[in-house]
Amino acid sequence: MAMAAPLQRSSLRCVLWLQLYCPEYLRAIQLRCRSEIMAKVTLVQRIKYIFFWFYALIILYPIWFVFQSSFKDNNDLFLSPWAFPRVFRWQNYSDVFFKYGLKTNLFNSLTYAILSCMIAVLICAMASFVLTRMHWKLSKLIMGFFLLGVMVPIQSALVPLYILVNRMGLTNPRVNIISIFVAFSISTTIFILSSFMENLPHELEEAAVIDGCNIPMIFWKIILPLSKPAIATVTILNFLGSWNDLMFGLIFLNNEADKTLQLGIMRFQSNFGTNYGYALVGIMVAMIPSMLIYGILQDKMVKGMTTGALKG
Repeated sequence: MAMAAPLQRSSLRCVLWLQLYCPEYLRAIQLRCRSEIMAKVTLVQRIKYIFFWFYALIILYPIWFVFQSSFKDNNDLFLSPWAFPRVFRWQNYSDVFFKYGLKTNLFNSLTYAILSCMIAVLICAMASFVLTRMHWKLSKLIMGFFLLGVMVPIQSALVPLYILVNRMGLTNPRVNIISIFVAFSISTTIFILSSFMENLPHELEEAAVIDGCNIPMIFWKIILPLSKPAIATVTILNFLGSWNDLMFGLIFLNNEADKTLQLGIMRFQSNFGTNYGYALVGIMVAMIPSMLIYGILQDKMVKGMTTGALKG
């Protein structure tokens, strides 16, 4: 330390002397150092870009393969599986949708996923607002009761749930499957929304009360708009959970007119197992809504997930 101080003072004197008597030489040294630093940064950035482009190619190429293969017949798939289709067989899509009934399965899946997602987000947003912004004696106890559902495996509840539905005489399979989707998404949705709402400043509510807002107005006009990142997160999670479900649909949906897209694809695999073009059409149709909703809401999902992860 004793030797470092004189060295620092001498270095400072050299810089001052160069700045006074040789400013052009000092400027040249600065430009050279800056160019060396920029070269190192540029090299690191190029390596990062190459890595991320390669990673994106690994992720996107299977999707591209399914898309271009869905327009082929079996001969094209076996002769040139990696090549671009010689003839686009749009008949694969028309046959799958209109001849073999996948259109009904697609409509059912969209209906179940959208309705269950909307109901779950609305109910859980209200519950999270009450539990986090309106402090009362049993709020923590009820919050813990809701969060217990996160630890319950879905597989362990299948048999009791099936017995419960039969004994209650619930005969509408569409209402049953939507209710089940909502029930099993409550715990995770409340956990993420309550974690986000709890971090919002209370001064906003105090200012709103002074301006004459009541509790419903505070929820709809202040808390809910500020919770868009968390709402986007739970919307994606709930929609994808309902959209990709196979287990509940396999147990609770017995009529062909009520079955989801996943069950329709499974039927395709059993009935048209040798026609790979039809199977790839079903897989492609199943991927499109997931990619669309994630592409629309992905900018807000990261912020919502990060805030939700800070709970506790």
